Amino acid sequence: MPIEPAKYAALAAEALYSPKSPFRPRTLIQTFPRAIAYSTLKTRLATSRPSTGHQAGYNEPVPDSSALQKVRDHLQLYEHPLLAFSARENNGAVEVLIDLKNSSFPVHTYVFPIHPRDLDHPQFAWHLQRQLYDALHDYFIEMFTHTPQDRDTPRPAGEGRPGS
Repeated sequence: MPIEPAKYAALAAEALYSPKSPFRPRTLIQTFPRAIAYSTLKTRLATSRPSTGHQAGYNEPVPDSSALQKVRDHLQLYEHPLLAFSARENNGAVEVLIDLKNSSFPVHTYVFPIHPRDLDHPQFAWHLQRQLYDALHDYFIEMFTHTPQDRDTPRPAGEGRPGS
């Protein structure tokens, strides 16, 4: 029988803070992050958005629709404080777009295509999630404006080229 999320959170907190628990924090510094994490979890459970009709949930199939609408329906399941996700059709293919929200400086939009075989795959939701997470990694790496490997950047005094 599955345990409800609120009860699971309470049981997990009880196990962490039990005097006999091997996971019990020994100092205030160890306690503080867990307390924040637990209070954040409780707040998120209590303030999660109210249901407006039937929305697709985690591991719940999204109703059959066009390829573009299918991707949009799945992207609605992802919320991020810094990023906005959208989808468009381009030359018959579906593309996912990742944009930085409320940016005070110009940052490019990251675009990646969804392959038709992934759209038809029975585990489409998992394929989309993997592609989205891979794309997020690439997007953030592409945002670097300077790295130690830049050749045209002067090195600090006393630092030679690697291998010299």
